[in-house]
Amino acid sequence: MAVGNPIVLSVSPQPDATSVVLKPVIQVAFIGPSLIDTLTWTSGTFALYGPGDVSYESGPGTILNSGIITDPYTLIDGAVIREAIPGTFKIYSSGYPPASGIISSGNIGVSGTVIYAEFTPNEPLNAYTQYTAVLVGEDAEIWSITENTFLGVASWSSKPLFDTNSISGIARVLTSYSRTLPTSSWVSGTGYNDTFRISITSGSVDGAPKFFWSQDSTGGTYASDGASPHNLGEGLTFEFSGIVSSGDTFSLDTYIPKALLKSYAWSFTTSTISGSTPPADVVSPDLIIDMTPDGGMAPVSETNVPLQLVATWPEDLAYGVRPDLPLIMLEFNKPLVSGSLDITKFQIRCTPLLSLPNVSGTGLISPQIIEYSGVYLKLWL
Repeated sequence: MAVGNPIVLSVSPQPDATSVVLKPVIQVAFIGPSLIDTLTWTSGTFALYGPGDVSYESGPGTILNSGIITDPYTLIDGAVIREAIPGTFKIYSSGYPPASGIISSGNIGVSGTVIYAEFTPNEPLNAYTQYTAVLVGEDAEIWSITENTFLGVASWSSKPLFDTNSISGIARVLTSYSRTLPTSSWVSGTGYNDTFRISITSGSVDGAPKFFWSQDSTGGTYASDGASPHNLGEGLTFEFSGIVSSGDTFSLDTYIPKALLKSYAWSFTTSTISGSTPPADVVSPDLIIDMTPDGGMAPVSETNVPLQLVATWPEDLAYGVRPDLPLIMLEFNKPLVSGSLDITKFQIRCTPLLSLPNVSGTGLISPQIIEYSGVYLKLWL
């Protein structure tokens, strides 16, 4: 493993994007030889701001103050404070779902691995408003708040799991190694800085074995036991999981993390759709009837008249429908033939409202029961 500076591959929404949805997921894709430490993807290194003149005196947004605070002329109406948008932070590697802190150790050190850092606002943004995103690098010393040991979004300082000879037990890193100055074991070419070693003296299935641990750069050996978390110093804490036995050993190489070299700021504008009022000009979708021999919902009583849907409950394009809707009722232009409906042929698709994400993961649900009589068909949800 060799640690390198993170490199920004792309951002979303893109700079100067327009018509952005009101609750976007702000995403920064990084690429480089090592993962991004989740502890450095926080409000101390990234923030989203609404319109205004200046930001508060600490945090990423103060980068945006440079053109204001150096202006010799006072703003006539006073400075308007930029609002920092609260939200949630997640980070994950390509091929793995979003998580908060646990990332497969197999991706550490793999050149070309893409790391996705995401920020999701807690509430929808204002319509037709320009927002500015700020990503902090190591050049932001004068703006930094003391939330991180090092400045800017930085690489991992170790794998999230100790290397081990244990059959089923693991040692998982809880808080990462935070030392930023070289030790006696430091290697300039890779950033390697130290190795922590653990030797189990009395096994346990409850995560609380007895063990000795050592640190290569200091040479000392120390005894420890008890429940997690275990603190090895230099910011490094870990926990045991699974079955560990006497004689099992664990080791963890640690590195001096490297931060993003420079800070970034970019803006985008939201769409004009706002609040809870639906669009005024809606387009009614076409109702498509499958007329193929094996298609259609069911045989009908008159083969020379196409089966048509004439009414629905809730009505087509109804707004503000109750979230616990028990059923959907359809009315056709003629009676359906009894015993001919196949429940597996029905699928109900959930589409986004105002471009917001679906609540359902797939967007598709199937009715639990189908009930029909004459021209009416009920799909019980």
